[in-house]
Amino acid sequence: MNNELNLNLLFSGLKYISKTNLIKSALNSPNLTKCVNEFKVKLINQLDSTGKLGDSGISDEFLTNIANLFYDLKACDPNFCYHLSKSFEQRSIITSQLQSGVLWIYYNNPLINRRRRKIVNSSCKIAINRAIHEFLNLKENVTNIAKFDKILNNLKVVGYCYKLPVSSKARLTQSIIESSEVFKLCFECSQLLIPMLKALSSLKLDSEKIALTMCKIFLKQLEQNDLISLNEVSNVVKLMNNWAIYIVDGAKYVNCLTILKQLFENGDYDYGINTGSTIKLFVALVRLPKSEIAREFCKVILNKIGEITEFCSNSDLTQLINAISHYKKSDPSSDIPHLALLLDSIETYKKYEHKGKNIYN
Repeated sequence: MNNELNLNLLFSGLKYISKTNLIKSALNSPNLTKCVNEFKVKLINQLDSTGKLGDSGISDEFLTNIANLFYDLKACDPNFCYHLSKSFEQRSIITSQLQSGVLWIYYNNPLINRRRRKIVNSSCKIAINRAIHEFLNLKENVTNIAKFDKILNNLKVVGYCYKLPVSSKARLTQSIIESSEVFKLCFECSQLLIPMLKALSSLKLDSEKIALTMCKIFLKQLEQNDLISLNEVSNVVKLMNNWAIYIVDGAKYVNCLTILKQLFENGDYDYGINTGSTIKLFVALVRLPKSEIAREFCKVILNKIGEITEFCSNSDLTQLINAISHYKKSDPSSDIPHLALLLDSIETYKKYEHKGKNIYN
């Protein structure tokens, strides 16, 4: 009984971490690692406490939730996957429709054999067909968007466990393209953009049309959402930087960030509508690993310093100054355009906000 209580308490704490921004700073924390390992030991002991794993006193639902949680925490080591898979197989959890964490655990079982691989492949095929059906139905019933969080999270796992046949990839791509107008209406005011990008990248869907739609949705979010966080912007930028897109005209692959940059250069984004979001985007770009596209994109934004600082708040200005400092350190040879405008904004900031005090001390 005490072991079950401890499991529930540890599970609740770990789940809270996985669903909040704390996960970013906590994933490498020794304390988190200690809690995760403690949970694994207690769970495996509980599962092995009886001869028949199905009688361990742990419900199917709880085991499924554990699988999903440990997938989110990136804590599915081979030994853990083996014990959970072994338990799954003696329950009703193993079907032809494994999803999300359960699918990942089963796929990473070190003793996976031909029969188990067939179950994984069958589950992935069903997930793809269901996604195609739901994408196409979205045009007729927009309210179905509410169920897409679960569908997209499952597709992300499918992409890591299964290589799409050419025909399935083409059908899925076409279903998404046909639903693109609905995405523009729904995704701009929802939290589905990041799960969608994760799924697209994982599945290696390289359609330029889909990438363009996702970029335009992100631009609308930057312009209209005053509450978008730096963490959200950084996540989108990282995903776009790692998502390879095939450009038909040039017959080459580029990352999605290149398409986003082109939209900025073509005037598809209004820098003055939401300067705070623009600065968050610049900060996110500066934090990326050094690359030509990140450097060029930063230059595009820096060329608009006048528009950005004209209506920028003092806190946003401070964030911009710090980001420019990091940008300059990473690329000392780069020039900062319109530096006089930036210095003028800093002087105004010092005069009215800090009453002449040096803000750099």
